Amino acid sequence: SSAIRGYLNQSGYGDVKLIATAVSPDYDDPKLQNLMSLEYEDLKSAHLGAFQTAARIYFQDTPVDWMIAGRGPRVFSDLVAHPDLNTFQGLVVESDYFYNDSTAKPSFMSLFPFRQVSGHQRVVVSEGSDTDGMTILASHDINNPKVVHVIVANSNVSSGIASIKYDLVLAQFAPPNVTEVEYKLAVLDRSSYGVSSFNFSQTGKLETGFQTGSIRLIQEMAVPSVHYIQFVQP
Repeated sequence: SSAIRGYLNQSGYGDVKLIATAVSPDYDDPKLQNLMSLEYEDLKSAHLGAFQTAARIYFQDTPVDWMIAGRGPRVFSDLVAHPDLNTFQGLVVESDYFYNDSTAKPSFMSLFPFRQVSGHQRVVVSEGSDTDGMTILASHDINNPKVVHVIVANSNVSSGIASIKYDLVLAQFAPPNVTEVEYKLAVLDRSSYGVSSFNFSQTGKLETGFQTGSIRLIQEMAVPSVHYIQFVQP
């Protein structure tokens, strides 16, 4: 995308918007082939979802609205429309996002958090370091800064690490008189299939005593996976 953007700029099309409609990992990469073999279908799907989520987050200048996941297409091998459901059995080309019975794969479910942040204002992630392949997007509703939404993605399966631990701090998030902040966490990984929407698997409260008005969440994260967190002031 950087190369295309540079070419457009050099050609006098600096005002033309560059929108990536799809991103996909290179499964011919030797680093991925062992883990991405067909016997690990759910892992491969989770990796695709985490990879695409991370890639979307890396488009730092992209408005959140452009990141919303679309519906996965259903394709027939004969490229013909089939209005009669009985005529296309065996012709369905399996989608990267759905099984043939229309059950959602982890790759589709991992993009659901972007639907929750439509119209949001980005929050700058200004500090910290990472060597484990994590990407983070933080945002809030323009009309409701008391709720911060965070999407964390990690697709770095080539490291051979099964899980990592991240340490997330929201500095000066709460007013001085607020001592606790609620949080809700949704985990989207290889087990996220066969459901119509994600659920918050973990809820709780975080104390602001870490720093004045600041909260801290230390969380274990499987690789690959996507975490979606809401932090809510009372």
